[in-house]
Formats: sequence, C-alpha cells, structure tokens
Amino acid sequence: GRSAGEEAMSWSKTPPTDALDVILRRVHTITDRGCWLWFGADIPSGHGKVTFRKQAWYVHRLMYATIHGGIPTGALVTHTCDTPKCVSPLHLCAGTWKSNVEDMHRRGRARVGESHPGAKLSRNACEEIRSRCAAGERQRSIALDLGVSQSVVSEVWRGVAWRRTQHA
Repeated sequence: GRSAGEEAMSWSKTPPTDALDVILRRVHTITDRGCWLWFGADIPSGHGKVTFRKQAWYVHRLMYATIHGGIPTGALVTHTCDTPKCVSPLHLCAGTWKSNVEDMHRRGRARVGESHPGAKLSRNACEEIRSRCAAGERQRSIALDLGVSQSVVSEVWRGVAWRRTQHA
C-alpha cells in the first residue's frame, strides 16, 4: 500500500526544493523522447523508489507532488511515455485506475489472452470451444475434455471471456 506521506500529500505554499534535489541527483539520462531516467533504487516493475523525509515514495509520484503541489486524493500518477523509470514532469499526469487500464489497452500494454498470468486456455482452445459449441456439443463435455469448468466454456462461447480472439 501507499505510505502515509503519499496518501493525501499537499505542501503548504511552496513545494520543498530539497525533494527536487533528491530526485535530480539520481537522474542520469535524458532520452531523445524527453524521458528523465531514474537510476536509483527501484522495484521489479522498474518504478523508482526513494525515501524522502522518512517516507517511502515512488519517485514519479514524488516528482509530480513536488511540481504540482500535491497529488489529488485517490489519484494515480501515470507516465504518458510508458517508461516506468521516467520522472520528467512533462511525462507525468494524474489519473484514475480506470483511465490507466483504458490507456494500457489502447497502447497494447495490457496482458490479455494467453499472456495473462491467470489464463487457463490458449487461443486454439478457445477456437475449439467455439467450433464444438457451434456444432451443438454440450458445454460440460467440452469443459471435461479441456480441464476447465463449464462456466469458463460458457463465457468463451458467449464472448464474455476471450472476446479478442473471436473472428470478425
């Protein structure tokens, strides 16, 4: 979860310049796309982590809060450049979980279908389900053959699950 410092941060009148100093000390590369790349501690996703005033922060959130005087309550700070190590203020914006997920799908970064870690089926299995259902075979029989529940077969057949694999 978020630390207390990140929960509902707002500075008084002026953001502390020492936060900017802490961040910029570890920015070593500015890319041709304008990304300011963080080369301090990070997490597996690539997002930078830093301790500032005894609070743990994701660096991009600290940068946004410093530049904008805080982060709206409940907001995410997202990267318009799709680069987790980027801390450029021009590439950071406040958003919601919903807008972030929509952005992931729009940019092709969402893990769907076989690339999703919870996937139980392959694209080929979904095509098999659709053809067998179309031929009138019972969903329960198909489910037993494929090692999934009847409800999974039903969701594929109805286009609730794996709808991106359907043929136009």
